[in-house]
Amino acid sequence: MADYQVRKWRAWHRHMAMVALAGLFVMEEQLYQKPGDALLSTRDVVQILDWYFRSSPTLESVVEQIEQRHYRRRLASKSKFKIAAENEKEIRKKIFTV
Repeated sequence: MADYQVRKWRAWHRHMAMVALAGLFVMEEQLYQKPGDALLSTRDVVQILDWYFRSSPTLESVVEQIEQRHYRRRLASKSKFKIAAENEKEIRKKIFTV
């Protein structure tokens, strides 16, 4: 939103309204999905809508791609927490060994 450039004030307000509506739609989709599917992102919703309106790829392939992305996100978040925990252990060792 910050990098959007328009010439008139009215165009900026229209763009911001569309961005807010899109964000609301994505949030509602996240709430209506399965409770364990907290990784649903804007990109996932866009891909589902693209499939729904264009129906070029099969639904199974869209779901498979989304599941692969969710798997990679889970791994990335686990490794992020693991790295943070290791860094915290190193900091504690330095503090308490002094």
